[in-house]
Amino acid sequence: MPRKSAVEGSFAIYDRLRAAYPEKKIVIGEFGWPSAGHNFERAVPGPFKQAGLLRDFAAEANARGIDYNIVEAIDQPEKLFDGNVGPYWGILDASLRPKFAWTGPLVDTDYWKAGWLAILIGSFLSISILALPGATIGQAAVLAGFDHLIGDWCAGVQVYWHDHYLLHGEMLTFALALPLMGLLAPIVLFRVREMATVALGGKPTRLLNLLLPVLDARTPKVSIHIPAYREPPDMLLRTIDSVALLDYPDFECVVVINNTPDPAFWEPIERRCHQLGERFKFVCVLNLEGFKAAALRIAMEQTASDAEIIGVIDADYVVDPRWLRDLVPRFADPEVGLVQAPQDHRDGCRSSIHAAMNAEYAGFFDIGMVERNEVNAIIVHGTMCLIRRTALDAAGGWSSDTICEDSDLGLTLLELGWRAHYTNRRYGWGLLPQDYLAFKTQRARWAGGAVQIVKKHWRRFLPGRSLLDHNQKREFVFGWLSWFGSEIVAVAAALLNLIWLPFVVFQVVAIPDPLLLLPSIAAFLISLIHFVSAYRTRVAIPYSQMFGAMVVFMSVQWTVASAAFKAAFPAQETFFHRTRKGGSGIAHARFPAIPEAVLGLLLVAGGITVFATNIYRLLEIDLFGAILIIQSLPFLSAVAVAGLERFSEAANNKPG
Repeated sequence: MPRKSAVEGSFAIYDRLRAAYPEKKIVIGEFGWPSAGHNFERAVPGPFKQAGLLRDFAAEANARGIDYNIVEAIDQPEKLFDGNVGPYWGILDASLRPKFAWTGPLVDTDYWKAGWLAILIGSFLSISILALPGATIGQAAVLAGFDHLIGDWCAGVQVYWHDHYLLHGEMLTFALALPLMGLLAPIVLFRVREMATVALGGKPTRLLNLLLPVLDARTPKVSIHIPAYREPPDMLLRTIDSVALLDYPDFECVVVINNTPDPAFWEPIERRCHQLGERFKFVCVLNLEGFKAAALRIAMEQTASDAEIIGVIDADYVVDPRWLRDLVPRFADPEVGLVQAPQDHRDGCRSSIHAAMNAEYAGFFDIGMVERNEVNAIIVHGTMCLIRRTALDAAGGWSSDTICEDSDLGLTLLELGWRAHYTNRRYGWGLLPQDYLAFKTQRARWAGGAVQIVKKHWRRFLPGRSLLDHNQKREFVFGWLSWFGSEIVAVAAALLNLIWLPFVVFQVVAIPDPLLLLPSIAAFLISLIHFVSAYRTRVAIPYSQMFGAMVVFMSVQWTVASAAFKAAFPAQETFFHRTRKGGSGIAHARFPAIPEAVLGLLLVAGGITVFATNIYRLLEIDLFGAILIIQSLPFLSAVAVAGLERFSEAANNKPG
């Protein structure tokens, strides 16, 4: 019975017996209410519920002269045969201390201890708000509110620890869940911080203002490098022709085609470079080792000695004629080592999936990069970037010890104290990955390369080991955590929940408490709100494309997590996989989301099983089922994208 009707309902049963046996003495043999544990349908345990109900019952029974027994006198921590409420029926705890007073107001003597602990933790976390430059009232209120929610949760853990008998099941669930919560908390905090900054904070102040010309700007010589590997000639020719049209007085272009023995790929490029004159240099090299970085090192060897700025673009990019004229003058400041423009794409209209891919990319360049630029902590991408030659030399040039040589170089420049600038104005448009598998391959390379960069650079984040300031270190560390760290945590949590599923269905060992389940649901909701609010504020796309971007973003959770894990614990040599672009149709036969399909279906089946077998509607079990369904969404997103791609391809190839 629910708490409100338990006393009245119990005496209604007594009255029925009294009417049936008017001459008999009736004793209520057992009446009780647990102070902790799971609910039983609408009956919810709790210390105040136990105290209030037992006092009400005793007062009514005494007034009516009824004999009764309260079950039970003392808590029995080992009493688990009637569920996890079993240990908590006593009016005394296991140490023989009364749980409540039978007269006077009901007071939780430890309430203020927990309250002050929550306030203390929340206030400590909120100190960081004071360091935010130009924080608005709304921004500060959201951040402080969330900090205090974390403080409340931490106090809740302390209260649970104090008020419960931590048996083997509880110890195991907390031992598994708390480390994941510890990793989840900074990730969620970072997303809340970015969400509050983007939606409620001031406008970015460090984006390049291209409307303000640089007075007396020099026009130093620029050497543009285009590395290419087995690229379609038509695509590369269009890139070279766009470079030839640049509105800048002094530049050269070095095209390096590596490991491409078929003359059909490189002979048209060689001819065009000769036609365009001495500004364009063509190099074809075979058996080159060292990934894309090796090709860029070859380009540096061919660079004119008087070139002061190095520009890098991918082989599929068509550049705006004003690219160099607008951005090179920013190197008038001798401390500027790099200027980055965003990537964009010209084939987003090929299909709904490509439109979603393009929208997903745009979110990073219009949200994440803009915020990182505010503290001189952008991630360098190997296209549409301009680098001061002396800075490149100081960094040791392009390195092949990671498969993301561009981001590796950019971080090295910042560690050496160079300043980087970013503009979110588009100056170049490339091609999207040819299909979903190519998209996943590219994302796996980025994730694996990021982990390699962490392994290479982590010592330079220690005090005194580089010129990075605390803001730059924070952006990189939390950026890594928020990207591949969050995906690893999410996949690990999903796999652990699948392992834990039978124990929940059969109620063996222990069911995780809402204290451990609600943060996962809250993290999902915060990620959803973060995505929507940031996109609506910064990315000018329709709602349909925003939804598509969200699906595409979720769909690579397994890809990023598995690639990051393999890079962290490599079993074999890492290879650089070129992203296929410029083709039409699907260039592979196998379904590109088989692992995601298996995990997604297992999680959905587990969630349905949990809901179906929870006949007493225990809140914890329903929450666990909801988490399984939520955790299935990224995996099912991959299946949906891959399935839609196959369906669209089949429809396009259908005769007639």
